[in-house]
Amino acid sequence: MHAVQLGDPSVPYSHERDRETARASREALLARAREHGALVATAHLTRAFVEPPGEASPGRPC
Repeated sequence: MHAVQLGDPSVPYSHERDRETARASREALLARAREHGALVATAHLTRAFVEPPGEASPGRPC
């Protein structure tokens, strides 16, 4: 799971083979974490795989 998906588990990852199942899995995991008061962290914090609208990538204008 990417940090972006903690805020919105419906955001897909480009390498998912079954996006619907992946989304459902993320939603279930986050629901269980809330239910149990768990702390959830993700290791994928170095580079986002999505660009927020209106932001430019290096070498690419908005």
